[in-house]
Amino acid sequence: MKIQKIILLSRLISLFLIISCTTIASLIDEPTLPKTESLKELSTYEAKLSDYIMYLQVFLTRTQKKVKDPNYPKFTYFNPTELKSEHTVEDLKFNIKLFQDYISITKPIAKDVYRRYSKLKN
Repeated sequence: MKIQKIILLSRLISLFLIISCTTIASLIDEPTLPKTESLKELSTYEAKLSDYIMYLQVFLTRTQKKVKDPNYPKFTYFNPTELKSEHTVEDLKFNIKLFQDYISITKPIAKDVYRRYSKLKN
């Protein structure tokens, strides 16, 4: 539990830095799959995917507000209502699959946005 709090705190600090920047942030890499499927490894991976989704959403939202382009690509926010709350391997795998599905749709949009708008000046 302490590790998850530290991870969450570090991600929140990262997001704060992203939000406070005036230029378009660069895209960070997607978390990699753990080598084992232990409860601890899957739990950590789930938290990293959740952080990555938050990062993508903040990136897209902040960029949209900054560029004010009426042709800005459409994107959706992650719907957390389907996530399972039990701390079992099966539920973690289910949540991870939901996160991966969302990332597979949203990451290409974020890459396109970065390519399209990263050359803009203040």
